[in-house]
Amino acid sequence: MSMKKENKGKLNKYSFCLSLIFALIITYISAGNTIAATFDIPGDFATIQDAIDDAGVVNGDTINVLAGTHVEDFIDITKELTIQGQGIGSTIIDPSSLGGFTVVFYPKANNVIIRNMTIQNADQAIRFELAGQTIDGTTIQLVSMLDNSSRGIEVHNATTVTNLLVDQCNFENTHHGLRIASSGHLNNVSFIDSTFIDNAIGIYIANDGSVSTLDGIDVTGCTFNNHTTAALFLEEVQNALIETNNFNNNRRDIQIFKWYQASVPVSDVTIRENIMLGTTDAVFALFNADNITGQTVFSDITITKNRADTSDASAVYAGAHSTYQSASPSLGGIGWNTVDISKNCFTGITTAGNGVRYFIPAGIMPDQALGGATLDVRQNYWGTTDIPTITAWMQNPSITDFTPIRQNDNQCPSVGGGANGGGIGQGNNNNNGNGKGPKK
Repeated sequence: MSMKKENKGKLNKYSFCLSLIFALIITYISAGNTIAATFDIPGDFATIQDAIDDAGVVNGDTINVLAGTHVEDFIDITKELTIQGQGIGSTIIDPSSLGGFTVVFYPKANNVIIRNMTIQNADQAIRFELAGQTIDGTTIQLVSMLDNSSRGIEVHNATTVTNLLVDQCNFENTHHGLRIASSGHLNNVSFIDSTFIDNAIGIYIANDGSVSTLDGIDVTGCTFNNHTTAALFLEEVQNALIETNNFNNNRRDIQIFKWYQASVPVSDVTIRENIMLGTTDAVFALFNADNITGQTVFSDITITKNRADTSDASAVYAGAHSTYQSASPSLGGIGWNTVDISKNCFTGITTAGNGVRYFIPAGIMPDQALGGATLDVRQNYWGTTDIPTITAWMQNPSITDFTPIRQNDNQCPSVGGGANGGGIGQGNNNNNGNGKGPKK
């Protein structure tokens, strides 16, 4: 074969491949698909909102926010977009000079990704608010929410948020890291390798006599430091897994508060293999009290293989709650017999009655605070094997099943090695990351 014929054959093959690729692209576009584009802020547009509102920016595109401090608020994300910065501490959105009440991002479309930036000095960094509607598939990744006066993330006003991923984020001095308002709903959320520092509450579901719910939450590999109320404050929670986290110097580490919605039990909650250090009031606070709307319920709460070395704080603080819109005291709700607190290591307790203590409203007997049940805290290690000493740490031994005890701490995670202790602090991080769905 001559060289000319050989080259002609190669050229024909090359032309065929190009034609095939071009045909595939045409077919892809004609089917209603688009090829994602990236737009710079500033550069292609002056502001993030300008880019979102432009007809040429469509679902699947990326808005690339360049390094520097950007003054912008009330950004309505109405398309399925990725909004990415150049890294924490590099791209900063700070609306403080605008004055008044400020919220930076309002995700209002499905499958929004926000990543690689710092949001600071707002009232709320990210707020979900579409009353009566559902927002699905949001990813918040490598975002630091710093010095926001009210919330890091808010689920507000009868809005339902589903399949939310919070990955490697920082919530610092922002009052509430995440809050579900009294009419909000959050279904299927994962917090992974994130850090909560110097807040009142890290993760908070409020109810206040309304209809909020939290169904399906994973908290894994996170760090919670210096919370003045509680690191986790969960009122209406179901299907929760809280594992391999670090809790340091919090007033209360995990509080479960069942009081308002009698129709929604606190159910299927597992808390395991976490490390709690320096707690000042209670490691686990569990409240379940009947309400004027009906009987409240605990169902299947398991707290196991955690290590807590406290500052003479209670390992468990349990019972009913104070009187609310009623002339009679609150009695304990039902389901305390489904609460299993076992194979944990509780050390640092020195004060009598402070190991397991109870909230017992005036006018009721101690056993009424647990709805007639007893609290099962058997098979835990208390830092000693001396039964008289441990008995003295039980505020009401008659309603506390605490024997047999464990003889050692070999089933508990070791300090510095058991939990991942994730989080990213405030340093620069230029990893662009990939948006991904929740683990559930």
